[in-house]
Amino acid sequence: MERIIFVLTNVHLTSEIKMKKITRLTLLCAVLGFMIPQAKAASFVGDTEGQPTYNRVTEDGTSSFIGSTVPFSLFSVTVDTTGLYNFSVVAGNSALLDTFITLYNAPFNSLDPETNFIVANDNTSQSNQALGSSFVQPLTSGSTYVLAVSGLTNDDYGTFSGSVNPVTGPGTASVTAVPEPSTTTLLAIAASAVAWRIARKRRVA
Repeated sequence: MERIIFVLTNVHLTSEIKMKKITRLTLLCAVLGFMIPQAKAASFVGDTEGQPTYNRVTEDGTSSFIGSTVPFSLFSVTVDTTGLYNFSVVAGNSALLDTFITLYNAPFNSLDPETNFIVANDNTSQSNQALGSSFVQPLTSGSTYVLAVSGLTNDDYGTFSGSVNPVTGPGTASVTAVPEPSTTTLLAIAASAVAWRIARKRRVA
């Protein structure tokens, strides 16, 4: 009888110890889950209607014939973790935009769109997004990239939405709209003019 009680007591104690281990393991996993950085997608929207135009490149990085004067929007892209990231852009309600996206290493020059070219895509592989574009590209933390969103042809323009998110593992992308090239050019000209006037005053003095 004492032996049976001893065995039952051991079984009970063993089960209790296992439950405590499981509980501790569960708590540890929960804590680690909060500590490990989670992947986050960066979303953005835009409209190419009325935007400046440029002669976009093709998917192999050479000058396009059918997209010689396409309206486009620019976005600056950075990531906090090196890895593979998925870029996806789809047209809005307007049927006038067949999207085309191009990624560059910064800086981007609309007058020389073949320089710093990385990758481009016309049609996404997802059949339900016929008017969308997407690609997967390795990005490096600390580097700045420029995403150009345009239409396939000169007559393609309209609203769009997009996202940049890590394919696997943690990582967060930051996507910021870049001022229109015309605005940027005017600012550069103004800055040059101010610098020239200051230099002239110094010479006169």
